[in-house]
Amino acid sequence: MAMSEEGQNTVNIRLLLAVMICALFVSVFTNTMVNVAIPLIREQFGVSEAESGWVITGYALTFAVGITLYGRVTDAAA
Repeated sequence: MAMSEEGQNTVNIRLLLAVMICALFVSVFTNTMVNVAIPLIREQFGVSEAESGWVITGYALTFAVGITLYGRVTDAAA
């Protein structure tokens, strides 16, 4: 039995949203892991608080750029 085009589109949108939700979860989760690991990173590399702050800034910038891409993809799917 063949699936209708509308049913196929619903499956594709749900699959895309599931992948996007997983990607967003992993992004937030890794950011949290880095925040927890900052004291260890500072100790291991012997950097100051200001220098280790750039690690968090890099993750935040990557996340900010990704948000616009996530929005664009979900708009294209809808």
